[in-house]
Amino acid sequence: MEAAFYSRLKTFIEAKGLNINEFSRLTGFSSGALSKILNGQKSFGIEKLMNIFISFPDLRTEWLLFGQGDMLTNPAMIARTHPDNVMRLEKENLQLSAKVEALQEILSQLMQFHPKDHQ
Repeated sequence: MEAAFYSRLKTFIEAKGLNINEFSRLTGFSSGALSKILNGQKSFGIEKLMNIFISFPDLRTEWLLFGQGDMLTNPAMIARTHPDNVMRLEKENLQLSAKVEALQEILSQLMQFHPKDHQ
């Protein structure tokens, strides 16, 4: 495979916010082999290529193999699935969950209050 293919693969890995170990784990490559592949020191077969496409269904085959079209079937998804954004959203979710619990507690206390008891 040509150098441009490896360059596109690197671009994809970076765009996904993954490191070599994470990408290797998701695709079944060993980290060492993947490093050699990305540096053009080693090639790989169709089975590994299929593992990439199975692991990342949003990756467009035409883009990775030939550099044609967009990288992703839905380019807007790259920003939403980037690990930094996922971590930020998880943190926001925890904060919102804590606020909901606090509001539920206040509501529970208010429901125990009966105006007729204070007449």
